Amino acid sequence: VIEDPEITKIGWNWKFDNQIFVKYGIYARGTVIDAMLAKYILNENRPNGLKEMVKRYLPDFADYEKALEDDDGNTKVQWDKISLEELCKYGCLDTDCTFRLGIYFEKRLIDLNMYNILRNLYMPMSRVAQDIEKNGLYLDREFNQYLLETYKPKIEKALEDIYSLPKMQKLQKQYTKERIDKYLEKIQNEIDELDSDDPKNSRKISTREQKIANIRAGVFTTKGEQELNRKINLGSPIDLPWVMYEAEKGFNFPVLKYSDKGKPSTDEETLVNLRMEVKKPESPKAIFLDRLLELRGLQKMYKTYIEGWSEKVQDDNRLHGTYLIHGCVTGNTKLVGKEKDIRIKDICPSEVGVKDVTQDNLWVLSHEGTWEQITHTINKGIQPMFKITTSRGNTLKCTREHKLLTPQGWKKVSYIFKHKLNVIMYDTSKFDITKPNMGKSSLEVIFRDIPGWEGYLASNEGKIYSVKVAGSRGILDYNHPHEMIPRDWGKRGRLRVYLRNNTKKKYAFSISHLIWMAFNNQYTIPPNMVVDHINCNPYDNRPENLQLITYSENTKRAYKCTRSIFRNGANNGSYKITTQQVGAILEDYQNGLRICDIYRKYHISQAQAQGIVKSERRKDIYLAQIIDMSYIGDRTVYDLSVNNNHSYITRSNFINSNTTSGRWSCVSKDTLVLTNMGEIPIKELPEYMGHNGELKTLTQEGWKSIEWFIY
Repeated sequence: VIEDPEITKIGWNWKFDNQIFVKYGIYARGTVIDAMLAKYILNENRPNGLKEMVKRYLPDFADYEKALEDDDGNTKVQWDKISLEELCKYGCLDTDCTFRLGIYFEKRLIDLNMYNILRNLYMPMSRVAQDIEKNGLYLDREFNQYLLETYKPKIEKALEDIYSLPKMQKLQKQYTKERIDKYLEKIQNEIDELDSDDPKNSRKISTREQKIANIRAGVFTTKGEQELNRKINLGSPIDLPWVMYEAEKGFNFPVLKYSDKGKPSTDEETLVNLRMEVKKPESPKAIFLDRLLELRGLQKMYKTYIEGWSEKVQDDNRLHGTYLIHGCVTGNTKLVGKEKDIRIKDICPSEVGVKDVTQDNLWVLSHEGTWEQITHTINKGIQPMFKITTSRGNTLKCTREHKLLTPQGWKKVSYIFKHKLNVIMYDTSKFDITKPNMGKSSLEVIFRDIPGWEGYLASNEGKIYSVKVAGSRGILDYNHPHEMIPRDWGKRGRLRVYLRNNTKKKYAFSISHLIWMAFNNQYTIPPNMVVDHINCNPYDNRPENLQLITYSENTKRAYKCTRSIFRNGANNGSYKITTQQVGAILEDYQNGLRICDIYRKYHISQAQAQGIVKSERRKDIYLAQIIDMSYIGDRTVYDLSVNNNHSYITRSNFINSNTTSGRWSCVSKDTLVLTNMGEIPIKELPEYMGHNGELKTLTQEGWKSIEWFIY
C-alpha cells in the first residue's frame, strides 16, 4: 500500500511514520498528505496535535484515547500490555479521524489557493527533513576541536584591529566622556531633587557630592561606575549605530535602511552596500567596514558552525537535526518572557560559569502565573542529555536531574519517568501575540512647554527636561536644558519624574502624561481616559506613539497586544489554590475521585472544583505523562536563577524548577568557608583551586565540589 503510486496516503506527522517505513526498507511512492502540516499551514498557532484537532473539529469522537485507560483511570502507555482487540479499535479510530481531518484541511487549502504550498513545498521538505534526521551530517571532531582553539585568537585580533583605528580611538574617548557626563548629570539631578534645608538629606547630598568628586578624579568604585570605562561594544544595537551614524566625530555613514525598531540598520547587507559606495579602499571608512565585515564573518562561523556544531554532534560523529512543530532543545530552549520569547542560550554565558543579568531587566513566567525576574544565568558545561516526550507530544532536552512540577511536588525527570508520575504542564498558546509596530522617529528634536508647569519642557524624543538653574529661585535658562532622569515605578515601564511648582513639595508625573499634555496643549488628562502606547512599549514615549483612549479600550488592547496583562490570581490574591494543587485535583479526578469529595478534600467550593476538572477554570493547566526518555549525547547545560517562585516555563509547556546552583546568597570577602582543607576566607578560595586534590565545601547535601566564584 505504501509503495503503490496509485494510492494516496494521508497521515498525521507523516515524518514519524516514514522513519519507521525507511527503517524496514519501505519507501513511500505517489501522493502523500500530512494532515498536521496542512493544519500548520492554515494556522501556525498551537495546538497542532491530532487529539486536540479531533476535539475541535470532530467533537463526537473527542477523548477516544480514554478507551485505553485501565480500571483505575490511568492511560496505558505500555503498548505491549494492551490487548490486540483494544489496539485495533483505537488504531482504526485514530486512522479514521486522521483521514477525515486530512480531507477537510486539504479542501480548505484548495479553497484558499494554498494547496501547492503543501504539495510542492512542505511535503518534499518533510521527506528531506526525515532523511536528515536519520542519516545526519558527518563532523570531523578532531578538525572541529582544532578550529575551536584557533578561531578565538582570530576573533580577538579582528576586534583589536578595529579598536586600534585612529578614529575608533578618538570615538572611544568621546564615548567614555559622554557616558561619564551623563552619569554625573544624573547624580546632580538627584542632588537637585533633595531639599538641602532638610537635615535628613545632608548625608545623602554629601555622599553624592563625594561620588562626583571621585569620578572626576578617575576613581570608579561600583560595578556600574566601572562600566563607564568599558570599550565600545561592536555587537550592541546601541553602540554600533552611534559609531556609524550618530557620533559627531564618527564615520557619518548615510542611513540606507532602518531596523524593525526604527533604528539605523547595521546588518550585513547594509555593511556590504555601504562598502560598495566607498570608492577609496584605503580610506578610514573603507578600512573600518572591511574589518567589521571580517569580524562578523569570523563570529558567525565560530558561533554557528564551529562551537554550535561541537555541542550538537552525537556519538556516531554526525549531526542529526530534529524538525519539530512542538518542543525545544538545550541552548535553544525558548522561555516565555514578559515581552517576547527568550532563547536561553542568548542570555547565558558562553563559557562555564555564572552571569549576573539583573540589569538586563528580563522577566519570565513562573509556575504560579506571575512574572518573575531572572537574576543570574548559568552555563553548567557539558553533561549527559536526554530527550523526554510526553503523552501530549511536548518534548524537552534536559538532564536526568532536571526537575519538573508534578502533583506530588518538584521531582527529577528520571524519578518521574521511572514511577510514571503525571507532569503538570502550562499551555502557553495564549502568548502567541504580535505587537504592532511604529514608524521611525524624527531626527529633529522639538521642545514644548508643559502647560501649568513653568520651567519644564517635553521633547518629541519622549523625554522631560528642566530649564531651572540649580540653587536659584525662579531663574530659568532655556539655552541649557538638562534631561530629568526618570524612575521606573515597579520596573514595569511606568516611567515617572518629579516636578516642583514653586514649593518644596514634589509631584510625581508619568512621562507619557506629560508628553501628551505638552504636545496636545492640555493642562490635564480628561476624566475616565488614559494615555496608551500604540506599539505597546511603555518605554517609548514619543508623541506619535501616544493616544488617548478609555480604560476599557486600554484593557482590551492589553490582552490583544501584550503579555504582561496575563497575570494570574497568584499575583493578585484571587486564587485560593496553587498550580500544584490544581494538578493534584486533576489527578484525583482521573483516578475516579468524585467532585463532591474533591471540594471537601481541598476546602474549595463545588463550583471551583467542577470548573477545574472541566477545564473551565485554570484551563492553562493540564496533565501529561513522560512516555519516552532517550539519551542523545553530552550537551551544554544551561540554567537560570529566578526570583520568588523559582521556576520558569518553556514554550513547549514544561514547568521547570531552578536547580540549587541557581540560588544565591551574598557574603563579605572575609567570610570563612568550611572546606576539606580547613576554614578558608572566601576571598582566598581561588588560590586553593590549584592545590592537589579537589576543593570541597560542606552543604546541606554533604560535601560538594566548588566549581566557580562570583565577585
